[in-house]
Amino acid sequence: MKIAALLLTLSLTLTLKAQKEFEGTVVYNCTIKDSLHLLNAESAKLEFIVYFQNGLSRTEESFQGVAKIRLYNDKTDETCMLIDLLGQRLAICDQASDADQSSIRENLDLKLEKGKKEIAGYKCRKATLKNNSITISAYYTADLPVWQGEYELLPGMPLEIEYTIGDITMHYVATSIQNESLASHLFEIPDSYEKLYMTEFQERFGSISID
Repeated sequence: MKIAALLLTLSLTLTLKAQKEFEGTVVYNCTIKDSLHLLNAESAKLEFIVYFQNGLSRTEESFQGVAKIRLYNDKTDETCMLIDLLGQRLAICDQASDADQSSIRENLDLKLEKGKKEIAGYKCRKATLKNNSITISAYYTADLPVWQGEYELLPGMPLEIEYTIGDITMHYVATSIQNESLASHLFEIPDSYEKLYMTEFQERFGSISID
């Protein structure tokens, strides 16, 4: 449950702020460490792929055989998660700013550090984001756009992220960055999915978790 919550808060922040033009994909590998050793080596790995196009983003994550897709529109601030639930294909949508209000990444303070490294061919600098709930260590590159959400404090795109909450440590590092033209349908809700806003979903399904 803790891991699902961590993945949710991360994916809600992985939306591009259109300060520089970038169209293409970023692939992150994630290692999950738990101090209680509840995860084996295979289940402690996650692949995270983000597609960007003109203020739109599509995030695909796969964890323990379960795939999730999230869409985000920077102009409308709308985020949607595509799910299959009880035989129904649903697009559960909400305003990203509303979702961020409950995020553990609220009110972060930024500290630029001296550390430097190269990640996926990009020169990166170290920064720390911190509030009363969490400390995030990040390496960012100023050669790629700023992320929307809590990571907009960074002067560029984070290519490595690490943070710990409770017994769980999440470590993300970009392994591939491709500038490429992408099909517009990647950022659209497929016709086979019914669009529901979060309030409508809760009215229909009650307290069922979609995390």
